[in-house]
Amino acid sequence: MAVATTDVAVASMALVLIGDDPISAFDSSTTGAIVAENIYDTVVADILTQHPWRFAVKQTDLSHLEATPEALFTDAWQIPTDALLIRRVIVSGSDITYEIYGDKVFANVDETNTVTANYIFRALEQDWPPYFLLAAQLQLASLFSMSVAGKPDMSQDFETKADFALRKA
Repeated sequence: MAVATTDVAVASMALVLIGDDPISAFDSSTTGAIVAENIYDTVVADILTQHPWRFAVKQTDLSHLEATPEALFTDAWQIPTDALLIRRVIVSGSDITYEIYGDKVFANVDETNTVTANYIFRALEQDWPPYFLLAAQLQLASLFSMSVAGKPDMSQDFETKADFALRKA
């Protein structure tokens, strides 16, 4: 049995769960494909950022920026381009006080320090564990139930199952 390892495969399985036809691409003209193309990335980012899933967390040193903040903080650091959510910022193993402005971390730590961020990134479907894959498919099925099938009762049932799957995970 093949495991869904692409965005299209995950969305397709969610469509099958609601009784719709599977899709082979997001650029199809079916209602399911159009809805999936428009909501998939947002739904996945939302689920990934609800919890620090170990498969979707990275730790990396941030790059110091020459431009400094105008007030409150002395230095700026660049947030990695693949970061969905910064979970913590540390220097020498200790959490520091910081603020996020746009794509920058502001802190009162100068460039002589190594500033490290723990953050959630958009993990590829092929790296999702089974418990997360199922929860994502159920969450998508909940939304597809309304937008594709027009069945609010089914939508609520899938939402309940998705919530349970996420709590269990």
